[in-house]
Amino acid sequence: METTTVYQLSTGTPLAASSDDASTPALLDLKRKTKQIVQTLSSPEQPAAGNIVSKPYTIHYQSDRDSDVLVLVITAESFPSQLALSYLCELHDEFVHIHSKELQSASQRQETLRPYQFMSFETFISKTKRVYADSRAKDGLSDVNNQLRDVKNIMNKNINDLLNRGEELHTLQDLSSSLREQSIKYKKYAKKINWDLFIKQYAPLTIVVLVVILILYRWIA
Repeated sequence: METTTVYQLSTGTPLAASSDDASTPALLDLKRKTKQIVQTLSSPEQPAAGNIVSKPYTIHYQSDRDSDVLVLVITAESFPSQLALSYLCELHDEFVHIHSKELQSASQRQETLRPYQFMSFETFISKTKRVYADSRAKDGLSDVNNQLRDVKNIMNKNINDLLNRGEELHTLQDLSSSLREQSIKYKKYAKKINWDLFIKQYAPLTIVVLVVILILYRWIA
């Protein structure tokens, strides 16, 4: 990590920065261009986080309109983007936590903060920078990425299993509905058959009885 700067997003005013000892001509030139880059990043159309490659360096940034803070770090082109983003997130959260009152007051009054008003934050930048520049941090990030990939694969498998079970349950539900419909039809058909059998069995006898009753009625009358 070459240099880190915290800006007031809406005005592009640098509020805190790391102290840098070594500077190459390419890095000095990139630093001079940073002001224009920050003005571009303050546009609402720009994404909240990302990187800009300027070989042999890369500018990583994270902006937050709610806190009106932009954190920017210049690293070697090969520096892992995920690690840089994690570094920026940690700086942003700590900076907002420490200076929330001043930031809120400036936002409410729409004031421009003084350049490098919070240079005391440089101590935290330096300590955090050393941690993230450590090669072990990069190795740790690689391990985390591998673990995340494993978790993702497991989750995908579980989701596929659930989808397959969902299809099986859907099939069983369809079968159950079909059986229920067939059962209702069977009951109606069984009632019709029973009625038909009843008619066939007792209709002749009923007719005979009625004829006898009619004859007796006429004979008595």
